[in-house]
Amino acid sequence: MKKIIISIIALAALAAALVITCPDRAKHVEVLKSEFNDYKYNSMGLDFGEGTQQLMMSVLGNGVVGVGIELNLEVKNNLLFSTGYIRIREDKVKVSFGILGKVFTAEPRKVERAAELSIQNS
Repeated sequence: MKKIIISIIALAALAAALVITCPDRAKHVEVLKSEFNDYKYNSMGLDFGEGTQQLMMSVLGNGVVGVGIELNLEVKNNLLFSTGYIRIREDKVKVSFGILGKVFTAEPRKVERAAELSIQNS
């Protein structure tokens, strides 16, 4: 009987932790922009130093793809986890998954393409 009660309490604590730490839309946007910035900066193969890198990443993140992410990202909160989609016409492209306060993203090229298409089709 004690094992059952302990198991129920442990499951309730896990469920509460998942609900409390479920990432919101702002976290999805932040992580997607950051991942995209890293991808773009690294694909350029440039090294200007940390200060310039931060400036370049800020400019890239606020460019076309950044705007596409901001305007067209739809986050569905499923209580225990959340998923991020970018809408392209009637289709939705899954670009992120969040659980326990962390957001995991799709491949940056996929996010870039989805964001660009969503802006073109707006």
